[in-house]
Amino acid sequence: MFLYEYHFLKCSDAKFLFNTSEYYRRQISDLLNNDYIKKHSTGTYILSDNGKKYLKSLGYDFSTKMAYSKKYIERQVLISYIAAVLFYKSNIKFIPSFKLKDKEIFTIKSRRYIGSIVINKKEYLTYYISQKQNKKYIDSVFYDIQKEKEYKNIIIFVEDISKIDLNQFCFGLKEVLIIESSLNNLDKLGYISKVNWSQIIQSLYQDKVFISEYNFCDYTDRKRKFVSCFYFIDTEKINLLKYFLKENKDKKVDIICSRECLVLLEKEMPNQNYYPIEFDSFIKGEFNIYE
Repeated sequence: MFLYEYHFLKCSDAKFLFNTSEYYRRQISDLLNNDYIKKHSTGTYILSDNGKKYLKSLGYDFSTKMAYSKKYIERQVLISYIAAVLFYKSNIKFIPSFKLKDKEIFTIKSRRYIGSIVINKKEYLTYYISQKQNKKYIDSVFYDIQKEKEYKNIIIFVEDISKIDLNQFCFGLKEVLIIESSLNNLDKLGYISKVNWSQIIQSLYQDKVFISEYNFCDYTDRKRKFVSCFYFIDTEKINLLKYFLKENKDKKVDIICSRECLVLLEKEMPNQNYYPIEFDSFIKGEFNIYE
């Protein structure tokens, strides 16, 4: 059923569908030996004729012909990877691009997004920039987001974050998260709303700060203390903070972030007060990170 939906599945990604590191091998072998799936020249699994016949008997439709161009396959394999990794995340729903209804005059094929990710009912239009993509492609992602009218939250997965100019990707939206593509970060997506920020704030400030009404910070003492929190890099929040600091040169902001975000944030906003945090100590519920 997963292959019916996404057409391709990398061999190394099959383990995510069975939520196990060993048992999936036997399952895949059984499907191969019984000719329900087969290996494609790209090193991925696809449905065999027998697999299609079986799904047809269950009422699945195969009237739409599948494209096999190189670019199409690369895109589908990428979408399949994201879908497989997020398959067992109970609070995350991945909607591939071919299931999104584009209300603009641009067709889905002309758009750069790979789908949307819904995390606890909050939806992010999602993009992916691989290592091999050049500046022209990155600019096309920028223009694609710039013309977006419906979504106010964006996720951009990047394999090489040094290729991204964080100052460029600001659109006046609610959130634009720039996330380095890794299994750990994909796993961490599920914990965005599970970070116990009140516990973190209490450990640093006791009862001396309160939830802020300002766009550029999360907590304040309602006097001169401003505290901003980063679970991932958010270019919209960075842009607001930089504007605030430019207009208030006598002030500094306390920035709470992961150690991974620290290096990038220090480059964008030097001379602020940084508090790097190991978030796994402040996650509500079980916290699993891929090895």
